[in-house]
Amino acid sequence: MKVPADRFIPTTMARHVGRGVYFRPIRSWHSGVLAGERKTEERGDASGCMFRDKHHGLDVATIPRTVTHRLYWHESNPEATISAFLSYPDAMGARPVYFWEANIVQDDGDGIARFDSEKECEEAIVETFMARLRKEIAGVP
Repeated sequence: MKVPADRFIPTTMARHVGRGVYFRPIRSWHSGVLAGERKTEERGDASGCMFRDKHHGLDVATIPRTVTHRLYWHESNPEATISAFLSYPDAMGARPVYFWEANIVQDDGDGIARFDSEKECEEAIVETFMARLRKEIAGVP
């Protein structure tokens, strides 16, 4: 599946984080981007979009839950991606601090990994892509 160009935040560019891995910030309901763009719906979903406050007659939005949401890929296969975001405290999870979350399958089978720093998160993402490449090269499914 190719990532549609309109998923990325306009005027941003891909950033290299090491070993052939890149990211770009994406438009997501929880980052406030859709509300900031004054959207009332995105792909049939109104989550994170502007809506009319019936009591005051104003267009409003819910507070953002993430500081940024990124999509990572390896240059050898840009269609295989890993999503990661930086959550505000008590926003995307019950943690009273900022934290990073990535959709990386863990040893316990959970598809979500949480990190205390951007560096830890990106190191895990890069290692995940490297492990995938090693399996590909070895012919392991």
